Amino acid sequence: MINSNISRRSLIKLALAGGVSTFFPFHQLQAAQKSNHTLIYVFLRGGLDALSWCPPLNGTLAEQYKLNRNNISYEANGIGNDFSFGINKLLPNTYKHFAEKNLSLCMGLGSLNPSMSHFEQMDYIEGGNKEQLEKIGFFQRLSAHLDSQNSPESNNLYSIEKGIPKSMRGNQFVMQFQKINDLATHSKKNFKFGSETSEILTENFGDNDYLSDLGNNLARESSRVYNAIKNIGTQEMPIKKFSIIADLVKSNLSPSIITTSIGGWDHHANLKENFANDEDGLATALDVSLGKLIDEVKTSGKWRNTSIFLMSEFGRRIVENGSAGCDHGRGGIGILAGGGFNGGDFITGRGPGGLERELTELFQVTKKKQSNIPVSIDYRSVLAHVFEKNMGLSSEVIENQVFPNFKKDQISF
Repeated sequence: MINSNISRRSLIKLALAGGVSTFFPFHQLQAAQKSNHTLIYVFLRGGLDALSWCPPLNGTLAEQYKLNRNNISYEANGIGNDFSFGINKLLPNTYKHFAEKNLSLCMGLGSLNPSMSHFEQMDYIEGGNKEQLEKIGFFQRLSAHLDSQNSPESNNLYSIEKGIPKSMRGNQFVMQFQKINDLATHSKKNFKFGSETSEILTENFGDNDYLSDLGNNLARESSRVYNAIKNIGTQEMPIKKFSIIADLVKSNLSPSIITTSIGGWDHHANLKENFANDEDGLATALDVSLGKLIDEVKTSGKWRNTSIFLMSEFGRRIVENGSAGCDHGRGGIGILAGGGFNGGDFITGRGPGGLERELTELFQVTKKKQSNIPVSIDYRSVLAHVFEKNMGLSSEVIENQVFPNFKKDQISF
């Protein structure tokens, strides 16, 4: 057993495995957390193609889609009589959880920044607005308000990344699984715990048998885990990262925010080969991983207090290019899952049939190769819904401090 007299800050330093339950006993830790809601934020870096995840289903729009995407079009499963779009038939877990009302889809999601540069758009999104590009990430600003209702030593932010994402940069404490074989925390100072773990634990907790044993074993275990997964390919990474996230959610640490990113969505060429096919593909792997995560959280009994939001920095053009791919576009797809809202909705930010009519017209214009799905849903409005309805923040705090100078759209879930 862990000595109950060990400080909360000391336990935080020990929890640096970031959810790797193969060598850290999350179930033995208790967190002094003011909120029992967890938001899992997944940034799909590279520009996920919305029309490949949710192809048009029927009618003129579906005909135009297949005509203008002759080499990269997909078949879709219908999701209800009220929707003009379906879900890619190769993404059965998304379809299953949509049908079971565990998730909703947001078509036309993006930021108000018109840039089609990956880096400019990601900076804008992770800062929360243009003025915050080089300052504090929006999750840091959110965490400050979560902390204000709780002990200053409670931990809210977890990053399953190789580096701290810009959305979490700032002075609030972040637990980070930085590398496969390295553990780290970041606050005002940067503490790295890798091969030094045993020495640090021995120095601070030498009189505690359990922690001394942990210190002696942790470096060896981290090396073993690294050797086991260091050669994992891009398509296997969603499964590994989502497994770590599931361990965190099911633990007693009760994190408020968990972030991770999945790259590889910049499909300028060979989109259909790399996105989803009968055997593999990045979207196929993500679909499997997301389905497994939802199932595990539901089984754990924490579904009601968990939200999952996946988004990309932008979408892609509505027509294919000369390399069987799609170039950078504007509006993309967002996936919002969780037990704190009504799922099974296909949200466009427009009235009934509005997006279908607009895309049908865009497919027919002379310069359709430069045409994009318009941004009709500000990504901040989706997050604002989670912050307000599920995490207890007021609209005033969200619109003036978490996302300064922002007015949320009236979107219901």
